[in-house]
Amino acid sequence: MSKTVAIIPCRYQSSRLPGKPLKEICGLPMYFHVYTQALKCNELDDVLVATDDLRIRDSCIKHGVPVVMTSSNCVTGTDRVAEAVQLISCDIVVNIQGDEPMIDPESIDRVVRGIKNKSGIFATNAYTIINDISDIENPHIVKAVISNDDKALMFSRSPIPYKKNQPPIYRRQLGLYAFTKKTLLMFPKLRMGEIEQSEDVEMLRIIENGHVLKMVEVAKNSVAVDTLDDLLYVRSIME
Repeated sequence: MSKTVAIIPCRYQSSRLPGKPLKEICGLPMYFHVYTQALKCNELDDVLVATDDLRIRDSCIKHGVPVVMTSSNCVTGTDRVAEAVQLISCDIVVNIQGDEPMIDPESIDRVVRGIKNKSGIFATNAYTIINDISDIENPHIVKAVISNDDKALMFSRSPIPYKKNQPPIYRRQLGLYAFTKKTLLMFPKLRMGEIEQSEDVEMLRIIENGHVLKMVEVAKNSVAVDTLDDLLYVRSIME
C-alpha cells in the first residue's frame, strides 16, 4: 500500500512580505491554516513543514506541527521539499505552498490521484480556468499552455497563448504539485534551463528536460498571499 506525504515548504525571507509564513490569521500563523486544510484530505497519510528558519521551526513545535529542517541553499520550494523527503519513507509527495491558507483539500486529492499508480508521469500540477481578465495580464499569475492529453507544454507570466484569430482559453497554474519520491529526488539534479531562469517558474525545469508534467484541472482557485494587501484580503474573508 502506497504512502502519500504532503510537505509545506516555508521560508522566512520573502521579498514582498518578510516573515510571511508567521503572519497571523485568526490568531494563528499562516502555515498552520495550510496544514489544517491539508489534514482534511483523503489521499494524504502525513503532513509536515520544511523550513530553514529557526523561527518557523519553533512556531511549528509550539503548535504541534511536524517540521523538518533543510539547508538555506534551496533554490525553489520544490528543491526544499526534495531535500526534506530524503529521510522520509513514502511513495508520493505533494508540494503544498505555505502561503495559501484557504487551499481546497479536494484540489490536493486530485493532484495525488493524477499520479497515483500511473506510469510515465514525472509530476502532476493543478490548474484552473482564468475568468478574470485582469489575471491574464498579471505577471504574478502563471499561465499554462496544455496539450490535448493534458500535458504541460509551456508556462509563462505573460498572457499565453496569443489571441491572433480567436480568444483562447487561459489557464492558471496553482503551484500545487505531486511527485513520486523517485521523480522528486531527481528534480534538483535536472539542469535549470534558460526559460525557467527567465520566467522564474520552477515547473519549467520538468518540461525543459523532456519529462511529462500532467496537468490536473481543479474547481477552486486558491488565494496566494504574496503582499500585505493579499494578507489583509485573506484576513477579511477568514476572520
